Amino acid sequence: MFKKFSRFLTLTLLIFAGVLFTLTVGSLYGILSRTMTQEYYFITILAIVCTLIFFLTIRIALLITRKVCEPLENIAAQALEISKAPSDRLLIEEGIRHDEFRTLVLAFNQVLKSLREAQKELERKNRRELDDTEKRYRMILETAPYAVTIIRMDGCLIQVNKAFCSIFGYSEEASLGRTVFELNFFVNPEDAERVVGTVTEKSETKDSEARLRRKDGAILDVFISARYLRFAEEDCIIMVMTDITAPKRAEDALHFAESRFEALLELNHKSESSIQAIRSFALGKAIQMTRSEVGYIALVNEEETVLTLTACLDHALKECRIEGKPIVFPVEKAGLWGETVRQRKPFISNDSAAPDPLEKGYPACRIPIIRCMNIPVFEGERIVFVAGVGNKDEAYDESDVRQLTLMMQGMWRLIQRKESEETLHKLNEELE
Repeated sequence: MFKKFSRFLTLTLLIFAGVLFTLTVGSLYGILSRTMTQEYYFITILAIVCTLIFFLTIRIALLITRKVCEPLENIAAQALEISKAPSDRLLIEEGIRHDEFRTLVLAFNQVLKSLREAQKELERKNRRELDDTEKRYRMILETAPYAVTIIRMDGCLIQVNKAFCSIFGYSEEASLGRTVFELNFFVNPEDAERVVGTVTEKSETKDSEARLRRKDGAILDVFISARYLRFAEEDCIIMVMTDITAPKRAEDALHFAESRFEALLELNHKSESSIQAIRSFALGKAIQMTRSEVGYIALVNEEETVLTLTACLDHALKECRIEGKPIVFPVEKAGLWGETVRQRKPFISNDSAAPDPLEKGYPACRIPIIRCMNIPVFEGERIVFVAGVGNKDEAYDESDVRQLTLMMQGMWRLIQRKESEETLHKLNEELE
């Protein structure tokens, strides 16, 4: 603005100087030609006066430029520089000679100080409110009974609460910075893809059922509610997980009880079938009810020293015995098969590093065994046969023992009744 004013003033003075120059030349010409009239004298005097006014105006313009424009430009430049790069700087008073401008600078500096103090107070207030909000959020997060975690879009865990650590068995240090894929968190990767896909498309998902794996390998059934979140300047997902394992197991137990009842009813209708068909049917139902992939039945001799494999089925309920291989196993060499005989009670192995129950040269199934469960069936004090299932997705427990035991006991009673009826029928034929 001040530069424009200087240019305008300079242009005006140049025009004024041109007019004065014309008048002065005309006056000099009249004097030299001795044709001066009264009008020329008047013009000459006017030219001299205008010339004096011209030089006086130039002096005033220079004073205005030096005393007013330059200090104001200096003040404006400093203010602009301070506004571009906020700091604790103030306007510099050096080079400002007049008290009025010095007073202006001091007033501006005072206003600047007041604004900065107000800004700092506002920042402190915002920081306190942010800290209070973060404390409340942290308190809610830590006291929530649900597992809560914040996950980046690449699956990396960046925050977990205490309930998460308690439910899934991880410490905070062991979980943060690792991905759900490294932790093998989702039993079915499709569940993770479904949750992320829904959040990406709709920004949230509610009560999406999934199966998650604890640190110790146990499987939990959960409801997942997830929502998109901008956290730490990154795109994230906040997940709230509700453990429904107990009610789910209760529901499954009711379902299994109904299935077992139906299976036992159907088993009783197999009295006309062969003993081998009864064994295969009962074993197939046991595999289904325990959600296993493979199962077997082996008879035990009276001395309880030898196991004889009589049935072995895979998850498709197909015979998986290898023809031409021995099907008789000494108990002392039967690996985990023999444990249930040696201990005379149900035996569970959920350790994937445990030896194969079909080891030591006696394989009866082509499927590698990861975990297994074996139970004995008694006739009085004697073990008459053992049954086992293997490769459930999760650890075997006492409910699986009950399912397998009840099914095998029902099978054994049916076989005993069938054998008694056949023996009685033979005796009747002999008597006739």
